[in-house]
Amino acid sequence: MKKVQISLLVILVLALVVGTVYNRLELGQQLQQNLLASAAPIDAVHSLKVPERFLFCGQPVPLYERDVREKFERELHHVAYSHTNLVLSQKRAQRWFPLIEKILEQEGLPDDFKYVAVVESTLSNAVSYAGAAGFWQLMPETAQAMGLEVNDEVDERFDPEKATRAMCRYVKQIKGYVGDWVSVTAAYNVGHGSLLRSRGAQRRRSFFDLHLNAQTTAHVYRAMAVKELMENRHQYKKLARYDHRPYVPVATIAIEVKEDIPDLVAFAQAHGVAYKTLRNYNEWLQADYLKVSGKNKTYTLVLPAQDPLAQPAPEAQPDSLPVLKAGVTLL
Repeated sequence: MKKVQISLLVILVLALVVGTVYNRLELGQQLQQNLLASAAPIDAVHSLKVPERFLFCGQPVPLYERDVREKFERELHHVAYSHTNLVLSQKRAQRWFPLIEKILEQEGLPDDFKYVAVVESTLSNAVSYAGAAGFWQLMPETAQAMGLEVNDEVDERFDPEKATRAMCRYVKQIKGYVGDWVSVTAAYNVGHGSLLRSRGAQRRRSFFDLHLNAQTTAHVYRAMAVKELMENRHQYKKLARYDHRPYVPVATIAIEVKEDIPDLVAFAQAHGVAYKTLRNYNEWLQADYLKVSGKNKTYTLVLPAQDPLAQPAPEAQPDSLPVLKAGVTLL
């Protein structure tokens, strides 16, 4: 009798366990279905149309050639579906392209070269594992040769205006060696010496006729793809909404610095901004002080006209801070 009771009890417990597990599984499936039904739809990856005609830096791209068209198409899809980079690049372009375009025009470079900065850094002060830095990913030696200051206190590769002008000087030197702007774009990645050696070995001059390494080839076609997507985003409806909140220029104050600033934290406080804000607007600063004496140069610090992080400034100490003149501009 006891064995029968125990058996019935075991069966009852098992039934309860099985029922509980079944109910939980059913509930879990229902919750999953509800979540999927309420979730925002994810864009499906679809094929993008390659333009029939395309110019880069004023030069026609021979998209009628199979390999050229397929390489262009590959990078078009790579850029289009690298959502984070595309979104941020389109947002940042609203802030930085006006400055870059102005400098390119002044220096005699084609406007399309601005898209190289998007490929190099997504218009950010990035640093590569090899030591290249800034919008244009200049190496320290190249930057210094082009007149930029690069050391533990100041790195002007992180100053978008100065770095862009240095890039222009460098690129004009490259063009003197390789001749055309598409080849300049390739040489900017691989070096003009390597490009010239490839030309000699393969007995071809045009970039589109050369077999180059995969990275350099992708670099050139990616710059073209960025141009196509950023200039014609209205044609790519699923991509057009990415820049609905662009980063717009903000009003800033430019301050000339002709004397040493021994304490940039105190300097920031004396000017009514947080130290973080000072560093964010002047990424070329590499230390918490700024030496001017002995350099025979003047620095320009940029501050926002109104700092949301500002705290009430302590009483100024005029004997320890230089007297500075400010002018308002846009950054």
